Amino acid sequence: MSINTALSCHICSSTDITIFDSFSDLGRATSDCTPWPKGGQLAICSECSIVQKIVDPQWRTEVQAIYAKYNLFHQSATNNEQPVFDSVTGKSAPRSEAILNYAQSIINLNTELSIMDIGCGIGNTLRSIGKHFTSAKLFGFEPNPRDMNALQAIPNIVDIYTDTNQFKEKSFDLVTMIHVLEHIDAPLLVMKNLRSALGKDGYLVIGVPNYKTNPFDLIIADHASHYTVDTLSNLLKSSGFEVLAISDTVINKELVAVCKAADIQDSCLSESTFDPVFVQRQLDWMTNIVTEAKGIAAKSRPFGIFGTSIAANWLYGILDSQIDFFVDEDKDRTERLYHNKPVYHTSAIPQGSHTLICLQPNVVDKIIARIAAPQFFLHPTPSF
Repeated sequence: MSINTALSCHICSSTDITIFDSFSDLGRATSDCTPWPKGGQLAICSECSIVQKIVDPQWRTEVQAIYAKYNLFHQSATNNEQPVFDSVTGKSAPRSEAILNYAQSIINLNTELSIMDIGCGIGNTLRSIGKHFTSAKLFGFEPNPRDMNALQAIPNIVDIYTDTNQFKEKSFDLVTMIHVLEHIDAPLLVMKNLRSALGKDGYLVIGVPNYKTNPFDLIIADHASHYTVDTLSNLLKSSGFEVLAISDTVINKELVAVCKAADIQDSCLSESTFDPVFVQRQLDWMTNIVTEAKGIAAKSRPFGIFGTSIAANWLYGILDSQIDFFVDEDKDRTERLYHNKPVYHTSAIPQGSHTLICLQPNVVDKIIARIAAPQFFLHPTPSF
């Protein structure tokens, strides 16, 4: 770790930031689950405690290249959003539905709503919203829509905006922002501007990754900021929102916050911990995973990786030809080729094969306990 006072935090502008020197050698992946070359800089700010990428011209160039070929949920045969799996039962549900169910448990919403989804992508969250609120008027914001016709065909869609100026004078009863905030390189400014899009009694629902339970969030090249409960809460309060609830358990490895516009600026920020040592431990843990995977692949074949998302693509990008197959619980992603390798369902793992469960630390043992069988070998990630 080192301190570079020539660099500044892209949230609070402090120059008191610590750089994690080992990060640039770790390898990366993109948020649409594609291997990405090593490089970039990771830091933590001692003022606001937010872990972040150094947003410099190189980072912006890389992000532009990533978004030029962005293809979310390409692992799925139908482009369905990534399901959320219960690590004990294995049952799944779409991420957006889990988030909406949580939001409805916190706030009372009638059916005659005006709802906007920020960063609506290919429309999966909007479709879930439409199922929950059948009489609502739906709006989406997507600066680079991949298929505008498909978005406009969603039931009850009123408009899809591609520029923030298009809804500058409008207000909404509910705004959702699922896996968007972590991409924004000026989050405080953007959230202050977004506050004006909420009606008098409007609500905001935010979903972001939680790097404390999911270290793999740190190696996502196009994620500008990495949040905890405290740092997300403080950013929202500083932006003029009242945080009604924030959870790190609704979705394992993610944070979900339910907010409304605050009447008075909240100066009572949470005490967030400046803990570069913990972040360095996470980076060291991922380095150990690479060592472990190379060791297994050198001695035990066929060798596969559990999953087809961020962690699996990160490791595949490093090992490449040493990977023989992938394993996934989502049947929409199995029985097909991915990176020219077969993807097996957990019920069809090849006999005598070896699979590394490359996932966040708090779920590995539960998954192994659930899918283990005597005809194949499952390897946990190294202890954190």
